[in-house]
Amino acid sequence: WSCGKTACCAYGPACRRGDDGGRTEPAALGPDDLLAPEAFLAARAEGKAPPVFHVGPRALFVRGHVPAAVSVGEAGEAEGLAALERAVAALPKGDRVVVACGCCPYRNCPNVRPALKKLREQLKDLHE
Repeated sequence: WSCGKTACCAYGPACRRGDDGGRTEPAALGPDDLLAPEAFLAARAEGKAPPVFHVGPRALFVRGHVPAAVSVGEAGEAEGLAALERAVAALPKGDRVVVACGCCPYRNCPNVRPALKKLREQLKDLHE
């Protein structure tokens, strides 16, 4: 099965239903959580693009990814989530970051949701 957007992740039909087996809860994506491709490309052209972390399957990263993205592994898995946390901790405070996966629509993604949750927790810890 494929969502038609990209090659599909291991969740296939579960992704289509928006059900990832209870591994993650839905992440509410607000306007501040999204960066339009045009805005990213404009920032990149000016040398001001935020760092991009690919939080999806390595196979998808190899097939194609956002320019200058760094693969940290699947954020739906403990190793990938820990790698994302380490990578973001090494950045200057206040830096924005972009996470991208590509396995399915963001609202159903088993990798973007845990990545956003971890980043929100990490930012909260930095500001307390």
